Amino acid sequence: MFKFEIRNRKLAFFTKWAYMTIIIMAALTMTILIRENRQIVRDINKDRIAVSYDLCLEQNAKHNELILFLQDVALQQQIEEAKNSGRPLPDRPPEIDPVARKFVNVLAPEQNCKKVIEERFGQSISIEE
Repeated sequence: MFKFEIRNRKLAFFTKWAYMTIIIMAALTMTILIRENRQIVRDINKDRIAVSYDLCLEQNAKHNELILFLQDVALQQQIEEAKNSGRPLPDRPPEIDPVARKFVNVLAPEQNCKKVIEERFGQSISIEE
């Protein structure tokens, strides 16, 4: 096809070293990009784990909040019934209706967040509290 021939020896020597320099620089650039890409992927995975853990903690908080709300409502009902019937006031919150508890567990189940992270991401999480 094309025959490229350089007749000047100095120019040929310079061209050869210029091409080698370009190849070496390209290889170094690719190495740096791959390394940075791996670091970015690690950072993204750390963020995913942190967000998943935080969401799990929020869900557990909502679960506890719902249970406390249901206990408070049941306690208020018992207080009203006690006032109306003249019985003594209850000293502790009543048990929650099993159907209501099941409904809360369906809406916002309480989970072991560390175990959830291990199952979802295959690695344990270190918590700094």
